[in-house]
Amino acid sequence: KENSLSQLGSNYFVHNTSSSKRIQIRSIGSWSSGEYAPMACLRNKSKGAMTFWQIEHNGSWNWEILEHGCKWHLVITGPNDTEHHWYKELAPGARFTSVPAALGMVEGGEDEAFSALNQYRRRIRRANRDNENLPIIFNDYMNCLWADPTTEKELPIIDAAAALGCEYYCIDAGWYTDEEDWFPTIGEWIPSETRFPNGLKEVTDYIRSKGMIPGLWLEIEFVGSKCALVQKVDKSWFFQKHGKILDLRGRYQLDFRNPEVRAYTRGVVDRLIRDFGIGYFKVDYNCNCYAGTEW
Repeated sequence: KENSLSQLGSNYFVHNTSSSKRIQIRSIGSWSSGEYAPMACLRNKSKGAMTFWQIEHNGSWNWEILEHGCKWHLVITGPNDTEHHWYKELAPGARFTSVPAALGMVEGGEDEAFSALNQYRRRIRRANRDNENLPIIFNDYMNCLWADPTTEKELPIIDAAAALGCEYYCIDAGWYTDEEDWFPTIGEWIPSETRFPNGLKEVTDYIRSKGMIPGLWLEIEFVGSKCALVQKVDKSWFFQKHGKILDLRGRYQLDFRNPEVRAYTRGVVDRLIRDFGIGYFKVDYNCNCYAGTEW
């Protein structure tokens, strides 16, 4: 969208004086681009220039343009007390590093701004061998099995993926449950014996035999409300609100500050690699933890 500041409520250009109007976009929670991308531009038509910014954070964020003293001010932040009820008390001598952000200015318009931002993003990107090799990955979810994998269904698709030259084959959601509703049953990550009568290893070994690396879908940071693990562990494993486990669409967010949580999830990943030769994990994230845990 493109709007003038007047269209967004500023009266500076009408009365040539300051107002209390604030033009603001924010995001709350762990879906940092669930509603808006954390970036924007501000055009100066008289100067033929464009100011642009992005917030580099996977949690809550806020930006706002405001006028005061007949001057324009741009505020770019991560989570804060006013917008997100988030704060951190610092003891004497303690330090806190704020959320990183990028701010730039170019002569020109959107094309010049996005070109500069793209160059910057390439410079800050973490070096990653996979980004250079660009392996071909087949995933069985979209327009395919839709979280309903079985040995019978997988084998012919594996053949087809191999024939197309795919290098990785990923079994998506549903491999760990007998239920049709795979969403609230995650957490123990034990393959379904109903879906894979001879074991999941039969399928992953077949993937290997076709020259591809087997992969599995995970949402390692959640436990479903219908998962037996919920009844086996302490409530401190999960995000909480008002003394109760925070329910996110039938999912409970694990609190990774808990050493038992870290040990458990590492154990899951180690087991899947060891038992099934998994060489690729598709790590999904389907829930927003909003303001987070009260602890």
